[in-house]
Amino acid sequence: MGLVYALIAAGLSLIFGLMEIVNFAHGEVLMVAMFTSYWAWALRRLDPLVSLPLTVCLLFVLGATSYYGLIRWILDAPMLAQIFATFGLAVFLRSAAQAVWDVDFLVSRARSRRAGSRSPGSSSACRSSWPARAPSPPSRGSTGSSAAPRPASRSRPPPRTARRPR
Repeated sequence: MGLVYALIAAGLSLIFGLMEIVNFAHGEVLMVAMFTSYWAWALRRLDPLVSLPLTVCLLFVLGATSYYGLIRWILDAPMLAQIFATFGLAVFLRSAAQAVWDVDFLVSRARSRRAGSRSPGSSSACRSSWPARAPSPPSRGSTGSSAAPRPASRSRPPPRTARRPR
């Protein structure tokens, strides 16, 4: 995990040091990279290191698009305009991710073949169990009831009871 933080810090310092622009969309670009690696694993069972060229190509296209569409116009602009523009890019990328992948949280449990052994990048540490969505309620049109159908309730774990001290 420390290597990821080091890469984030190096990316931020390179962007601000070389281009002299404050990039508020850095985290969202990282999110796109992580989702690309994850979906390459989930759909094609590609190890994240194997999917690295795909991720690099996709982020190159995203970076070139954001540069030619937004960044080059604000390079000589005041600092506040740069902040607003990159913050808008961050909001756009986050909203696009929410539109594509939905905002419902999914539970992911890491499992390994041997208890206690987890190696980063191995597919055995990245397995997830996806909960099934709640089925939609049956239509009540055939029963003659005038009441509107109730939405399906999501299955939730039972509430935790507070333990009393002894």
